Amino acid sequence: MTISYFISELPATVYPCELEDIYPASRINVKTTGVNHAETALSDAVDYCIENGILAEFLKKNRAEVLGMLLEEFDAEKYERTLRSEGKEEGRKEGKEEGIEEEREDGIRYMIEVLQELGQSVDCVKEKLKEKYSLSEKEAQGKQQLYWK
Repeated sequence: MTISYFISELPATVYPCELEDIYPASRINVKTTGVNHAETALSDAVDYCIENGILAEFLKKNRAEVLGMLLEEFDAEKYERTLRSEGKEEGRKEGKEEGIEEEREDGIRYMIEVLQELGQSVDCVKEKLKEKYSLSEKEAQGKQQLYWK
């Protein structure tokens, strides 16, 4: 079995720059007799790179992560699914936060409208806003000016 990796094929999170620009021949080609030897072969390849000054500092600091990524076959589809999943989750979270803020703003507006229709004074409404929604004096006054008809 031959394990062939191009260091430049690693995801950008693993390396800080475009390696092809620095080391055009940054290819590790290792022949092994079986899968069990892959770890040893890749470890030897990383040692070779360090000894020959190929990304030596980076590999010294990130040896375990690099070996882990090399040993775990990079599955582009799985990576894309993960990115999409994380994006969806982030979108849901942002949507919830926006929804909560919209609900709060609607509640403030409705409260002002109802209290105004019931004949409550401006000061009374402002105090109720401060109490119910934990608004500062300035925030309550701003909401009241915005929604008072």
